[in-house]
Amino acid sequence: MDSIAEQQRQAYEDMERLEQAVVDLMLQKLTKHRYRLIREQKISNLLDQIQARSKLITELNLDESGLRAKEMHMMGTGFDSFYAQLDKVRAHHRRNPELSVQPPELDYIKYTRNPEEADEKRRVLEARLRDTTNVENVEIDDTELETFVSEGDMDKLETMFSGDERFGRYVDLNEQHKLYINLRGTSTISYVEYLNVCTRFGDIPAAAKDNLYVEYLRSLAAYFESYFARSMPLFDLPKAQREADEAFEKEWAERKENEMDVELFCEPCQRTFEKETTYKAHMSSRKHQKTVDRLAKSTCAKSESRVDHAKRIARLEHKVQWYVRALGSKLSDTRANVQRRQ
Repeated sequence: MDSIAEQQRQAYEDMERLEQAVVDLMLQKLTKHRYRLIREQKISNLLDQIQARSKLITELNLDESGLRAKEMHMMGTGFDSFYAQLDKVRAHHRRNPELSVQPPELDYIKYTRNPEEADEKRRVLEARLRDTTNVENVEIDDTELETFVSEGDMDKLETMFSGDERFGRYVDLNEQHKLYINLRGTSTISYVEYLNVCTRFGDIPAAAKDNLYVEYLRSLAAYFESYFARSMPLFDLPKAQREADEAFEKEWAERKENEMDVELFCEPCQRTFEKETTYKAHMSSRKHQKTVDRLAKSTCAKSESRVDHAKRIARLEHKVQWYVRALGSKLSDTRANVQRRQ
């Protein structure tokens, strides 16, 4: 096992190479959408590796086990520990004389090569190979044409997106469209029309915002979160979620209860009421009490207050709208693409 000092040195060296690889990737001018997407995925992976190395260095510096301090003390007492480590290294290589060591920089050369330029070079070489007069003078060295894009990366893209998403160019809300047209208070509309109204939550009557509506909102939020991870790997989703929650809490705190359009909702009975008098009459009815007692015996469920129910829905609506704004023109681009295909 390497010494603590060597582990730290190696981690710092790895971080420098990883950071340089990120820079090399960012400087490449790419025109093909697939290559740009794979580049973002590679950069995201490199950043994860940088964070892992940084975490390792921090843990080693904390030295909770005390091994680093002990090792530093031994280094300061003379050359005995140094020669002991040197003997171990020599013994290792004597036991493995055939062991070859590849310079670590070779693993990072691929990040400096532009895949579009490599494709062009390959096409030229293949064209020359087809020319029988020059075939003896042409050889294709795949190692020199190796870039950060591998066949596995291209295959992965094929399974990562649906046909409608076109490798992250557009969104695919067909499943959410089916959920929408089955909600209370909505009508059967086309997919194109749905893309126009999918975030206009105010158009849906408050009385229709039941648990089925909550599941619809969760489906939208889950899809967009998955889409960010697949098509926008450098998008900071945790940060966006924190900002959305903070903005929502601030907006909610500024609203007074008597100014809110809070639906009168009974969770045990799954009913929403338009009038306060009707709601109060229901809550004191024998039918409601029987339902509450039955649920209490089976699941110990408690009735959700109308304010809590409204806040739960409002939070989900706010989150979905926040995600849509972060997507930029993706939704309008999708709508235009669907219309072109019709």
